[in-house]
Amino acid sequence: MARVCAVAIAVLLGPVLCRNLPEDPFTKELYVAVGSAVEVPSVTPRDGSLLQTLFLRPGYPPSRPQVKCWSPSYPKHALCSWGEGPEPLLPTRYTATYETGLRWGHLLQPCLPVPGLRHHCQLNIRMYHQDAHSINVTATNPLGSAYTFFSFMVEDVVKPDPPVDVTVVQDSKAKTLSVTWAPPPSWSSPAFFPLKYMVRYHTGNSKTARKLGPFLSPAMALKGLRGGETYTVQVSAQDRLVGQSSDWSPPVSATVLPRGHAGQR
Repeated sequence: MARVCAVAIAVLLGPVLCRNLPEDPFTKELYVAVGSAVEVPSVTPRDGSLLQTLFLRPGYPPSRPQVKCWSPSYPKHALCSWGEGPEPLLPTRYTATYETGLRWGHLLQPCLPVPGLRHHCQLNIRMYHQDAHSINVTATNPLGSAYTFFSFMVEDVVKPDPPVDVTVVQDSKAKTLSVTWAPPPSWSSPAFFPLKYMVRYHTGNSKTARKLGPFLSPAMALKGLRGGETYTVQVSAQDRLVGQSSDWSPPVSATVLPRGHAGQR
């Protein structure tokens, strides 16, 4: 007579999926939602040999992806990324498509993965388009699926990357620091789509930072500074007509020394 054992697995209420593994028909892989209670029978014949093994894979069904989009290479491309919470703990596949919003019909296209960036994709954009661009990101795993539909106007999500090559050196004049930088390399056409810049600086507490700008050229001078103080400087960029400011560049520090001396670190 066969012996039957019931094992209670304390593993969110949700569906349960059990399937045979292709490499071993006698081994089953069981997907269960974390927090549910599942009885898993284990049946052995009278001689005690193993009949079946169950591997339990507790996890979550996908939650709705949290999508955001921005364009660091306007007017060519936009990037979209998404987060997940809680972590599904199970193999989860993401599919991203977008619509161009053509008036004579919507053309559905794949949002292409970005090499080296997890949960990112790139889409082509249409400058000054009157209709919104729309992206659909769907997450699927063995316990279910969830999707997010996100729409945006291109000019609202224009956001350059931070400026690069920021330098801060003491000017020949006492108590003055000269600041220079370069446009972000990802900004495709600075001659046709010029940027404006903001500079912020502080002496140790970023919450008290002072902001100056906008500046239309990649250089400016901080004047009237206190001798012996170390100033930390950062720069941000923004298209002159549309969009958002970039994140701040990495901080660069310099100390205001007596006339004839300069420091940078």
